[in-house]
Amino acid sequence: MAAYYIEILDNLHVVDIYAEYGADTKVSSDHDIQLVNESEVNIGDQLMIKLPVATIPHSAARSILPSTKGKAANWTRIRVPIAHSSRQQRLKTVTRNITEIDKPVPAATVECLEDICCRACGSSVLISKLKTADCRPNVRDLPSAHWSELVDCWMCHPEEDKLNVNPELMHSFEPEKKPPTKADEQTTDTDSHIILANNVHMWVGNTFALVSASYLQSVHSKHVVLDAKERYYNAFTALECSSCSSVIGEVGHVGVRRVYKLALHHIKLCARLQISVSLSQSVCSEILSHAGAHAVYKYVIEGRQSCKPAVLIHLVGWNAELLASVPSNTGDKNHEFEKCIKVLFMKPEDAGFGLLAKQWLDCDTVELISLLDDDCVGLLRLLTTNSQRIPPQLRTMANMTRSFLSLSI
Repeated sequence: MAAYYIEILDNLHVVDIYAEYGADTKVSSDHDIQLVNESEVNIGDQLMIKLPVATIPHSAARSILPSTKGKAANWTRIRVPIAHSSRQQRLKTVTRNITEIDKPVPAATVECLEDICCRACGSSVLISKLKTADCRPNVRDLPSAHWSELVDCWMCHPEEDKLNVNPELMHSFEPEKKPPTKADEQTTDTDSHIILANNVHMWVGNTFALVSASYLQSVHSKHVVLDAKERYYNAFTALECSSCSSVIGEVGHVGVRRVYKLALHHIKLCARLQISVSLSQSVCSEILSHAGAHAVYKYVIEGRQSCKPAVLIHLVGWNAELLASVPSNTGDKNHEFEKCIKVLFMKPEDAGFGLLAKQWLDCDTVELISLLDDDCVGLLRLLTTNSQRIPPQLRTMANMTRSFLSLSI
């Protein structure tokens, strides 16, 4: 099957359709890309693809992409205008404002939460009491997409935890363990008291969920020392699944309260529908939240433990809709268009990476994002794979590599 790449360009009111006509064919022909009708295109006489928009086939313009280093010019492009009716419809349905993009897991989508499971092995980590119908966690959205950045603004001093500052959120989490009092010793069912005393049990953010430490089981904490000793905080406490030792989050604090911060792409939320978030979705959400709040479009992705830059990312498009062929050995036959962000990226082995990373880290308009070191490896693999799905003539720009990340699973 011929390789292809199709992108809806709403800003230009056109659809770009690229197809590779193969090494065994020396010249392009009209059979490489055929517009069957206003909303269907045939790629290489083998694959029929339905476009999400209506086009104007008789106004299509055909061209051949120039050759690249050491490679023949074997890609054809057809640029076809989007029909006026589709343009008007997409003005109503396509998200225009970057702040209007929904986060991966809005609380409204998590109805009747029954369990929280480790994504790697499927083991349950939610205590049994919260799996019963009358004690199921009430899931709420965090007050802000940048909640973790605002905590210090809400509670500058420990005593402020006693103030009435977002009390529902503050009192969802248990205080640090203290020596038991006589009253505590007389209480036989502490967990039941905590559950009944609070009516909010879990808060969902863009990339994580906050859960009281007393609501989880089959997890253990692990002290992780950072490789960079000069950091203000030179260690963090990872939260691991006891069954498979996979990291599912971190242990943190809200004022004097202990809380577990679960990474959404490392857990599964079992509700009426099983909800899981991909690494791609998680990274997209983190990037878009900073872009929407601070107008930041350059990011240094560093390893959580190594503290070394792993990937440099420059956001160049946030509402892309595209469809690209995948390598035949993957067995993926999905031909649905995806909502994506378009990026330029650079990896450590690229020439000039170290210098550019240093320049970006010294710049106030660049955001630093920390991911687990294994997630950095996975992200780089994903960016590289998606880059290979783009026609080779379009893969580089400004000494960086073009790629995209899907906003869906």
